[in-house]
Amino acid sequence: MNENFNLKRLQTICRYGSYCIIIIMALLLLLAVVVAILLFSPESWQEIIDSGIPEPEIIPIMIILITTSIIMLLVLAIVYKLMKAISKERTPFTIKNVKYIKSISILILIAGLAVPVLENLVMKIAYPEAESSISINFFMVLAAIAMYCLSLVFQYGVYLQNESDQTL
Repeated sequence: MNENFNLKRLQTICRYGSYCIIIIMALLLLLAVVVAILLFSPESWQEIIDSGIPEPEIIPIMIILITTSIIMLLVLAIVYKLMKAISKERTPFTIKNVKYIKSISILILIAGLAVPVLENLVMKIAYPEAESSISINFFMVLAAIAMYCLSLVFQYGVYLQNESDQTL
């Protein structure tokens, strides 16, 4: 009885969490559209240039912002799928959920490693004479490792769930 109650509570939290993720994603997409409209208007470009940001820096900054935003939206989309799956399944321990969590860990790792490398590469192209350094986001790398470990815990939970189902 208590286990069923905890599962119902988890499913309810995941259902409401998935609604929150949808709202966050919609707001982020709306923000992206507004920013894109503002940035691609000629008046905005002139204001950016007049603000003191050198023109060659504008495009690299945009590339980095777009890349980071895409990764963030992908993570949110997968978290939404994970929460939706947990809210509907009879157990959270499914291979599908393991794959979702592994995908999240990979995207977080990309955000922690590849985005700084991309940033360095873009800035090196914009300013070939400048010295370059890559600052890896170790917090993101640690978060990716933690998420991967969580996926392994879920994978073990799938095994235990299958064992339990076979004994009943």
